[in-house]
Amino acid sequence: MLHKTQSSGSIKLIILMLVNFMLVSGCSLLNKDIKEPEVEVVKIKLLPMKGLDPKFAITLDIFNPNDFDLDFNSLSYQLEVNGAELFSGLKKEMPLLKKGSHQKVTLYGKAKFFNSFKVIKSILGNPKKAVAYQLNAELEVSSMMPNYQFEQTGSFTPLPK
Repeated sequence: MLHKTQSSGSIKLIILMLVNFMLVSGCSLLNKDIKEPEVEVVKIKLLPMKGLDPKFAITLDIFNPNDFDLDFNSLSYQLEVNGAELFSGLKKEMPLLKKGSHQKVTLYGKAKFFNSFKVIKSILGNPKKAVAYQLNAELEVSSMMPNYQFEQTGSFTPLPK
C-alpha cells in the first residue's frame, strides 16, 4: 500500500512540473515585443447601383510589423460619411497575415437607404464631390493577443472624375 502512494505522489509531482513548465512557456510568449498591425484605407468605392440601396467597397492594406504570423478571426467595421453611419458589417473569413507582409482586404457594405437618407442624397446628388468618412473597425485576433481597434478618417470621391 505504501508503494502505491509513493508512486501516485511521483506522478502528481511530474504532472505539477509539466503544468508549471507549460505556464512558464506560455508566459514567455506573452513577453514578446508585440506590435499592432498597421491598417490603411486604400480606397472607398461606390459600386454600380441595383435598386435603392447603394453598395460600397472599402479596400484596406493591413501590414504585420511582427516577426510572427497573425491569424485573425474576423473584422467588424462601421463606415460613417459626413458624420452619419452609412453601414456596418462583419467579415469572418480573414487571411493569415504573414510576418512582415502586407495583405489587401476588401469590405463590402450596403447603405441602409432610409436610415441614412441625407447622406445618400448628398452623395447621389453630386457623386463627383469628395465626402468625409470615418471607418471604425476591430480586428479580432485568434491567439492570446488582444483585439486591435482602429479608426481611419479621410475623404473619398464616390465617382472619380
